[in-house]
Amino acid sequence: MSIELRVRLALAHLREGVSLRGLARIHGIAATTLRDNINPVLAAFDRLEPVLPDGTALEDFDDITWWCAQAGGTVIIDGTEFSVARPQDQAAQRPYYSGKKKLHTTKAIAVCDSDSNLLWATPIVAGATHDLTALRDANLPAHLAASGLDVLADSGFQGLQREVPTIELPTRRRSKNDPLTITDRFFNSVLASARVRVEHAIGRLKQWRCLTVPRQRRDLLERWLPVCWALTSYQQAWPRS
Repeated sequence: MSIELRVRLALAHLREGVSLRGLARIHGIAATTLRDNINPVLAAFDRLEPVLPDGTALEDFDDITWWCAQAGGTVIIDGTEFSVARPQDQAAQRPYYSGKKKLHTTKAIAVCDSDSNLLWATPIVAGATHDLTALRDANLPAHLAASGLDVLADSGFQGLQREVPTIELPTRRRSKNDPLTITDRFFNSVLASARVRVEHAIGRLKQWRCLTVPRQRRDLLERWLPVCWALTSYQQAWPRS
């Protein structure tokens, strides 16, 4: 099997979420033969490092700060969830049960710039983890505060303004009988229009369907998330006509 075909099949495995056994049936070859040819390529993918949209290596969060400062001075953050198989242990099920999704999930925090380029994806945590807690576990508040850049986020990050003074959060009603003013509603609308770019970045990441397979194994998500982040960064850096 040529190296080009091996890489194509490995990418198909990640991009389409097709199992190796399924790929073997599609191509009419033995599953063990396919695994022997594909696993070294997948192991090479494990060593991929993400890049910035201009193609330079991404070494740490300071590189993201530099890039966003050059690209408009805005950082956008949001949480995203991935469906996982229900843990067999009864006690382990609760931390992974997402009240929002109504199923068992894991969660990661995505960081992008104002052009919808995915720049960072934190390691996954249990789906019931609050967005703000997941951000703190990745030690990102300190980096965001030190950057001095405008940070856009949704109401899931309420409280982060104590650690990141430059963050912009939606205005919330003080009580049920105290509706938002016209100015507040306009501000929330403008913020939502700017924040939608992080949804586009997350959409780019989730085009790798190995991450969105229903009830995916947690160990595979932990393995493939950094790989798909790196591959997405290469797509962003690829010259566009």
